Parts: sequence; C-alpha cells; structure tokens
Amino acid sequence: MSSDDAETIEQRFARFAARTNDLDFANLRCKVMHPNPNVGYGWSEAFTDRLEAEYRIFFSMHAAFPELALPPSRVMDLFWHEHILDTRAYFTDCHHVAGRYLHHLPYFGMRNPEDASLCVDALNSERQLYLRCVGKEPPRDLWIVGFTVDDMRALVAGRYVPVAV
Repeated sequence: MSSDDAETIEQRFARFAARTNDLDFANLRCKVMHPNPNVGYGWSEAFTDRLEAEYRIFFSMHAAFPELALPPSRVMDLFWHEHILDTRAYFTDCHHVAGRYLHHLPYFGMRNPEDASLCVDALNSERQLYLRCVGKEPPRDLWIVGFTVDDMRALVAGRYVPVAV
C-alpha cells in the first residue's frame, strides 16, 4: 500500500463501525433496562438507545485503535461490563469486529498519581479522536469530557462530585 493509499483515521474508524453495527445487543439491552436492581439498572428505553449508540462508537474506537488507551465513563463502563459478562457473545462480537479479543483494564487512572495523569491525557486524546471520527462533541452525560488531573485525584480519593450538565 503506497502512502497515497494509506487509510485515514476516519476511514479506519468507519471500517470497524460498520462491523459494530452488525452486533445484536437485544439481550444486553433487556438486562440493563430490567427494573429489578438485582438484575439490571432500570434504564429507560430512550436512555438505553442513546447509550447503546455511543457504546457502538466506543467499541468501534477500541477495536480500530488498539494502540490507544480509551477510558470509558462510568455509565459506558457499566454497559461494557454487562457486555463482557455475556462471555460467549462478547468473545464472538470482539472477533467479528476486531478479529481479536478486546481487553478491559478497569484500574486505569487509579493506581498512582502518574497513572491518573496518563488517564487524563488519554481522556483528552479520546475526545479528540471522537471529534475526528464522529464529527461532533461526545455527549457529556455519556462520555468523560473536560476531566482534569485534580478531578482524577478527587475521584480516586472518593471526593469527586461531577458537575451537572
């Protein structure tokens, strides 16, 4: 492939996003919307629709750019965890979209001050990647936007209170 034929970031994302659009999240949706707190989160259909659409973007970015650390927001992480817990579906979905298993490091940003700083840098890079791939700002209620090192330290210490949007 010559440099003229090199795939752009947007093209790479689109290639993986097309595969992610094939995924069936009906069972995952059923679980997260279940009103019993011992089973699900009681999320509304409208909220789940929005989160699923954003998770497809997150999953596509994670698959397309394995060299990047892409930290999920808390709500994105909950959806991802529920996907991972359906081990057969998650394994199949990962291989369909990425051709490999997509690992999850749930401790990123929590281990020490240096790690917190790296996580904030990753969050800022993630936002820039989202802007480039999707062409708009990520929704603030579903993605972490504008997080600082001080915010991360407060989160780790249990003192972070997000600002309502």
